[in-house]
Amino acid sequence: MDKPLKTRNDFLRKTSSIYDALSLNMPSKEHEEARKFFLQSTTTRITIVYIMKNFFEYKLITASDVYSELSPRHGSKSSIVNFISKGVKKDYFYFHKKGDDNRKKYLFPTEKFTKIWCAFLSRSEGVPLDKNINWKQIISPPDFL
Repeated sequence: MDKPLKTRNDFLRKTSSIYDALSLNMPSKEHEEARKFFLQSTTTRITIVYIMKNFFEYKLITASDVYSELSPRHGSKSSIVNFISKGVKKDYFYFHKKGDDNRKKYLFPTEKFTKIWCAFLSRSEGVPLDKNINWKQIISPPDFL
């Protein structure tokens, strides 16, 4: 558990980490392009956090679930649909059908994007990624697919 934020310096460190993650160049061109993609607008930022939160919680979501949850409060349905469509074209997301129900297509981040997202989180928290990270466990979709 993180230590509680108490001093001005604690808040400075957290603020600096967030600033660095949002504004400094990422370690590769691929990371930089992805970061620019998900930081385009308030809508894209909220949408990507929603998608990744559900992914890490092993919750199955469809594109319809995303815009039903976020629109209109956090953006228009069309802007969210457009963001997801562009993400699929850029190989940041993909759709997967669950074996017993071919009607629903569940939305997942790709392995490539998940690693980029984790690097972004690492920077925003000011904490390095562990050298022995088990990427297979991090990027795997739920076992019940």
